[in-house]
Amino acid sequence: MNRSVNSLILTFLLAPLLVQAVDWSTNLPSFRGGSYDGWDQQDMISAAGLGNAQIAFSSVTNQVFVWTHPQGVLTTLTIRVVNPGSPIVITNGGTFRVSLPSVWACRFNTGATLSFASNAAAKINTSVSYAEGDRTLVVPVTADFLAGDTLTITGLRILDLALGRPESQRLGLDVDSTAGPDLYDTFTLTLSVPQPGGSQDGWARAVASAFEKVWRLMGGSVFLFQ
Repeated sequence: MNRSVNSLILTFLLAPLLVQAVDWSTNLPSFRGGSYDGWDQQDMISAAGLGNAQIAFSSVTNQVFVWTHPQGVLTTLTIRVVNPGSPIVITNGGTFRVSLPSVWACRFNTGATLSFASNAAAKINTSVSYAEGDRTLVVPVTADFLAGDTLTITGLRILDLALGRPESQRLGLDVDSTAGPDLYDTFTLTLSVPQPGGSQDGWARAVASAFEKVWRLMGGSVFLFQ
């Protein structure tokens, strides 16, 4: 009896952790948690900071960029409103702010040509700007976004990849002009470092065309064998 009761309690406690909020028309998460909402980067039905609004922010797929490449080209970004919120969250006079991961020192290529499409393309001003050292794209909103409104952004490029950490991160999106992202991209961006140096080889985390062994003798002389 006690075992059955304990199993029932455990199932009740774990059930919320196994549920992922999705918009069934696309089978994609409706919302990915944002900064300070208590559910950072976790799929949920709505953001605590956005009331009952449900907004999806997604790239096309996970992407991997090589640390030594001059720039990375992002796939198309899609912003889709499932529930605009009450009151409406994305309104005339507001902005969309797409930001790079806070732990990366990369920046957007401000000379890149961007294109905007889908049924809500007429609700934004295509004269965009960049903020925070070109790390945030700012898109002015000229009309309220309602349920079913979708905006796609194509052409974003990232410069200075070598200033990012070799890890996976996500783009952020702020829709209500508050500090920090309200939600994160469904997919990840990953920086890959080719042939990083190994532990205690004297070249830890330096990029080389091939792995090398470094031997240091007493007296300070260094010999490099390839």
